[in-house]
Order: sequence, then C-alpha cells, then structure tokens
Amino acid sequence: MIRNEIAYLSLGSNRGRRAENIRRAISQLRDQPDLRIKAISSLYETSPVGFKQPLYLNAALKIKTSLPPEKLLECLKKIEEDLGRHPGPRWRARTIDLDIIFYGRRLLRARNLVVPHPQFRFRRFVLIPLLELSPRLKDPKTKKPIGQILANLTSPDQKVRLKK
Repeated sequence: MIRNEIAYLSLGSNRGRRAENIRRAISQLRDQPDLRIKAISSLYETSPVGFKQPLYLNAALKIKTSLPPEKLLECLKKIEEDLGRHPGPRWRARTIDLDIIFYGRRLLRARNLVVPHPQFRFRRFVLIPLLELSPRLKDPKTKKPIGQILANLTSPDQKVRLKK
C-alpha cells in the first residue's frame, strides 16, 4: 500500500452550470474512501486558452490520498464521465475537467499521465489557485516557487479574475 501523498488537482468547467459542476466534482471527490480534501481554492473566472469558447470557472484542490497516481487519474476520469464529459476532441468546451498537477514530489511520465502536469507552468488559471492554496509550493521538477513561475509568465491573453 502506498503511504498517503499530498497531491494538487486543477478543476475547470465552461459548459452548463459551471459552479455547480465544480461543486459536484468536489462532492464526488469527498466520497472517495482513499482521498481526503485538505483545502479548496476560490473560484476564478478565466479566459479560454487557444480556441474561442465560453469563459471557464477554475479552482484547485489540495488532497491527501493513498491512491497511486494512475488510480487517482482513473478516479478523476470516472468523475468526469459521471458529470457528463465524454471523450472527444481536445480543447473544447467541457462540463468538467479534472487534472493532476502535482503528486507529492514525484516526476512521472506514463502513457496516459505526466506529473507534474506538462502545461501548468504556462497557465495562470492553474498557478493562481495553486498559489492561493500553498504560497510556498515549489515545482518538483524545476524547484522554482509557484509564485516565481507566475511572475515570469508573459501571456497577457490569459485573463483570470476572482469570482465573487
């Protein structure tokens, strides 16, 4: 059995009742016996990256889990499916998107899973909620603080605002 690990997840929705989709995903995560939610970020309304789509709501979670990374991914995919997300083209509107950003300090490259998430360093909508949850958090690969990565990000097209 794997010892409990701290992991960070990113949640996003830009289809249907966005806040409700995120709440339902969090509720299903709370129901998982091998996972405990330690902290939930605020909701942020964010512009989509890449393609013209509706605005997203994004958040981050800090969890403690005994699930290995691949089983955690399976759990997240099942929740996505339960909430109406179906396989299809990338970069399209979705009811829910659940991603593993960090899993402890592990560096992992598997067929269906790369940890840390390969795009997190370029996404304000991931970095800002992570920074809210853990201001001293560092990228396990580069050892750089999340705040420094965010400060060095130069993509002005990524708009992120706290959802009131």
